[in-house]
Amino acid sequence: MELGPASNTDGVLRPTPNGFSFMNFGASAVPAEEFGGADLAAMFGSGPEICASGTDATCSPTAEAAEWARMVNESRQSGHCEGFIVQALQRFGAKETPDTSSLTNSPGVVHGIIRGFASQFLPGTRAESKAWSKRSVRDITAELVASLKDGVPDHVLGVYGEIGGHAVLPYAVTFTDAAHASISIYDSNWPGQERRVTVDLDAQEWAFSFDGTDPETDPNAWTGGNGSMDLSSLKAHVQGSCPFCDSKTTTTTPTMLAIRAAAPTWRLTTARGTVTAEGSDIDGVHVSRVRAGATIPTKKNEWLVTVEPGEFSSGRSVALRLPAGSSATIVTPSAIARAATGKSTADFSVRERSITTESRSATLVLANGNKTVSATNKAATLTLDGNDLPVTGVVTTTTVLRSTTTASAPSSSAVTTTIANQTAGTTVTTTAPATTSAPTTTVAQTTTTTNPVNFTQSFRNGGASGYWNSCSSEILDLTVTGATTVTSVTASIGTSMFSAMNSSGNDWTFYSMPTKTPGTYSMTVTVNASNGVRTKTLSIVYDNDCIQGN
Repeated sequence: MELGPASNTDGVLRPTPNGFSFMNFGASAVPAEEFGGADLAAMFGSGPEICASGTDATCSPTAEAAEWARMVNESRQSGHCEGFIVQALQRFGAKETPDTSSLTNSPGVVHGIIRGFASQFLPGTRAESKAWSKRSVRDITAELVASLKDGVPDHVLGVYGEIGGHAVLPYAVTFTDAAHASISIYDSNWPGQERRVTVDLDAQEWAFSFDGTDPETDPNAWTGGNGSMDLSSLKAHVQGSCPFCDSKTTTTTPTMLAIRAAAPTWRLTTARGTVTAEGSDIDGVHVSRVRAGATIPTKKNEWLVTVEPGEFSSGRSVALRLPAGSSATIVTPSAIARAATGKSTADFSVRERSITTESRSATLVLANGNKTVSATNKAATLTLDGNDLPVTGVVTTTTVLRSTTTASAPSSSAVTTTIANQTAGTTVTTTAPATTSAPTTTVAQTTTTTNPVNFTQSFRNGGASGYWNSCSSEILDLTVTGATTVTSVTASIGTSMFSAMNSSGNDWTFYSMPTKTPGTYSMTVTVNASNGVRTKTLSIVYDNDCIQGN
């Protein structure tokens, strides 16, 4: 397309009356309003993958839907610019009344803005934003010129600076010559004002005054070039499908990570390389910022990372490192996982159906459907079992001895034997003695399995809690999960053994704790089941010969 003054276009929309009269705000400005079940139902319907009970305004979300809602609410902290723009576009296109500028920030209006904000996390929106981020400043300008010819704005324009991402509504393009243009925008940070993004098509650069009262002389204006500007259509925002529903996702659906980091030091590594907060994309991974854009300070930096499904093929994992005080919500085609760090940096291994950490100061969550499991401050694997239910698993190693025989060889020669069923390209080399007998090479083959059996424990004594004076009546209760059939449960403190009584099903009870002198002891508890064995070592504190707690 040939661009210049002859291609000037005007989409008719104006900040007044078609923009909101109140300013972009962070979540703390409306503490009573959160993205919840009614919003999920409004966006995706009230089906069983969305609502565990109720419909529409009474929707109580499933565990997986609740995790997606939590991600949205955490990302809202620094603003809702995306929601302002999506709502303004939608109301203008539908010719809704009254004018948008006459609306107040009532709960109903606020929730519409929140839902518009949430639409940036939909796969279709992410795909369009990614595709346009690969295009040039000239291409984006040309698309705006073409789309505005019918007088109806249809795009959210994303611009990105050092502090994050911002969404604005482009409604006119005016050229001063063939290389320079001004894109007129509605900016929710400046209600009622006409703001602009200027572009230099020869240099492929843009400039935008984010918080300057005088845009023409703003010394801190955001600037960028190819890759720091993108587009997404209104259709992608309002017609997007549920990103966590099994009925809507496919094997080609990418995985999305919403990262909230206390410092820009996170990193993600795939088989093809590593991406960081300040680096560029690699094959199969795209990084951008959350479009929130309020002019308020924030303690968290927010990114959106899209990982193509091929990075998880053949059981491959993606390695994620998060700095202290950070979190990531990971939406895969199979489940939603959450990783959060405490006071130290932690590493996580992410697969489509599982998440693992060796850190003892991190938190893991895995949700699918209406079930969720979690692990805090311990090394753990959370995974989906054969029925797609999230369970707590333990990675165990089984060693299988495999022998092969080679032909005879002189003592000075080396015999190279490739063992079947090993990792591709693995060889075992032995030096054969001078003998007519064939040497035997023993290879250890390691396989990894997931143990679904788990249990939780609690102590009680007739209504007392934490401390008891009657040791003989203290009781340890176990609740076993993930077991097909429990065959036995054992426990010990040192050499002292005490028996289990099966009350019903998978609830087990130990009576008569052994008497100990004051101190800290280790109690070993083992659950034997037909589909796995789980052993835990509990730390038990005795005070005055009785258990104080664990």
